[in-house]
Amino acid sequence: MIRLNIAGKILDTDIPDKFLHESFKPFLSEDDGEADMLFMTCIENKTDIPKEMILSGENGTASDNDVIRRVFVSKDHRKAVFELSARYESVYAGENNSPDELETVKKSILDSFGKVFFTAVTAMGLFVLRSSAVVINDMAYVFAAPQGAGKTSHTEKWIRYFNAERITGNVTVLELSENENGTESLFAYGLPWGHETETVVNVRVRVASVCFLRIHFENEIRKTTVGVASENLMKNAFDPEMTKEFGDAMKDFSVRGAKAVTMFLFGCMDNKAAAKLSYRFMTGVYVRG
Repeated sequence: MIRLNIAGKILDTDIPDKFLHESFKPFLSEDDGEADMLFMTCIENKTDIPKEMILSGENGTASDNDVIRRVFVSKDHRKAVFELSARYESVYAGENNSPDELETVKKSILDSFGKVFFTAVTAMGLFVLRSSAVVINDMAYVFAAPQGAGKTSHTEKWIRYFNAERITGNVTVLELSENENGTESLFAYGLPWGHETETVVNVRVRVASVCFLRIHFENEIRKTTVGVASENLMKNAFDPEMTKEFGDAMKDFSVRGAKAVTMFLFGCMDNKAAAKLSYRFMTGVYVRG
């Protein structure tokens, strides 16, 4: 059994070492406490699915990749069984270890685990935001936007011009923590998902500010109100379907999160001037040149 510590949650899984994607490696854990989640794998038609995984007589959720045929999830979202297509049985058993097929299985398991994990941590009170986060001077700066709106391109400019370090690619898990004076601080976690070429890091960093991006014909940024910030957090939640089950808790988190840190609305172009403007507003530091 492999143990992972992701976003402060302990996850046990029976996937063989050879199928452990490299992005998971920084999250390997030797914690001896009780696991928060259990993700198991099986080959199609080779293993009986535990009864508690089959809810209301359903046969599992069909997967959207070629390797994972179906996913069975317990009612509390903490346990899951990932059913691999029978065509990959020989690879899983170690009879066929071609690099291409191994990589296909590893990537498919990584992606499928992510979708179930994000639902599970939402059920546990965290917030999953479609966003990219970078760190400067031990503080995180989070850029949220729908897919294709430029958050990755914008954070790349922070990395290039301001020596920032990326900790999440396109999804960030956020956590609220109460301070001694009764206020709350917002934290962001490094994740194994959403990275292309960057080094994956397992960190928990306090968030300094959040910026909601949209493509615009000029660069225009302004601080937003708690209400508007809360609405934008909900609009950029990882999966709108989650609101059907966790809507009240997510709304509560979004309001508290909006009160915890300063948040901005930013209509921006894809240029250095945009990065300089967001950097000045979010960090309070003016950059020349």
